[in-house]
Amino acid sequence: MRKLSSIDIYILSISFQVAGGLILLLWSFGRTKEKVIQLYFPGSNIVERDEHNKVCLDKKKLRKKAVDIYMNRFAFICLIIGYGLSLFGDISDYNRWKALCIIEIESIVIILISIIISNVLSIIYFRKDEYIDFDELEGVDTFMTEAEGDSIIDSLD
Repeated sequence: MRKLSSIDIYILSISFQVAGGLILLLWSFGRTKEKVIQLYFPGSNIVERDEHNKVCLDKKKLRKKAVDIYMNRFAFICLIIGYGLSLFGDISDYNRWKALCIIEIESIVIILISIIISNVLSIIYFRKDEYIDFDELEGVDTFMTEAEGDSIIDSLD
């Protein structure tokens, strides 16, 4: 078995980083609205339905879940851009401490921009509460509506 060269290790390193980025993307991939609704109910929850069998999803919670998805997507984009740019960069003749400081500042700026864009997108796409059919929800329980209770009581008479 041959010994790994520095090029082999570098390529393997980038491959692991790209794989991590793809995992982030695939985890949040799909139609944003559907993913937000899936994340809205992270397990078995009990919801209240209206007389039309609709469930109200609060816009604030929808926005929070949307921000989570958008941030995962931005993480993937940042990873891909960063790895791509690293192929063309070289800091061998540069002060590494100075580079570290610049990296930290640029990273904070990129994160803040990503947070701002994610929040703006979530506000644009989730302006109001969403009403969806209870039958579309999986793993969610409900209370009996008042009309259903009255119907059961009437059937007992």
